[in-house]
Amino acid sequence: MAYTPKYENAWNDNITTLTADGSVEWKRISIGDLILSSGAVVACDPLTIWQTKPFTHKVAPGHYAVHITTGRHLEEKYPVPAYALLELEPVKPNRWEIALPIGQNISVLGTDQFWGYGVDTGTGCFMDVEAVSLLREKKDELLNIQLKRRSEKWLNFRLEETTGLNCITFRSGWGDGTYPSYWGFDERNEIVCLLTDFQIVR
Repeated sequence: MAYTPKYENAWNDNITTLTADGSVEWKRISIGDLILSSGAVVACDPLTIWQTKPFTHKVAPGHYAVHITTGRHLEEKYPVPAYALLELEPVKPNRWEIALPIGQNISVLGTDQFWGYGVDTGTGCFMDVEAVSLLREKKDELLNIQLKRRSEKWLNFRLEETTGLNCITFRSGWGDGTYPSYWGFDERNEIVCLLTDFQIVR
């Protein structure tokens, strides 16, 4: 059975909790609305753009808030993004399901295994699948903006003025790696969020 951890810490704000990795100080930050024109969500490294199949679950098209929860281990100087959360409803889920892109099968995942998207530039993102081709055209522009704003942990990058389609990018924890995403469901078995875990805590 695939690995499905708990994610209560993603909602923590201005508090310190004890984790398996020691005490962590949490802060939750709203970083803008993601426009989903088709409701098919893509999570990937926006500067390599090579894993762009949308997740199998679709949501209703609309504008949805994106939050970053940062964590700072008390022995570290600076906080880093721990979770990126696409919030479809302002409620906490009561169960999680690994988010798989089209073509992947959960049955091949063993205990403590997960599917995740690869990061080679220290950056992850959420976007609608209809934004992928626009991002390919503007990748160099995005790279230049991020190079100028090295200290910022996220960016709401507008791809098209007429539709408002955008790509919300965020630093991927401590850097490159493979990071899983999970759908959160409420008690009615409705999807209420999508979360990417940058694995800074266990």
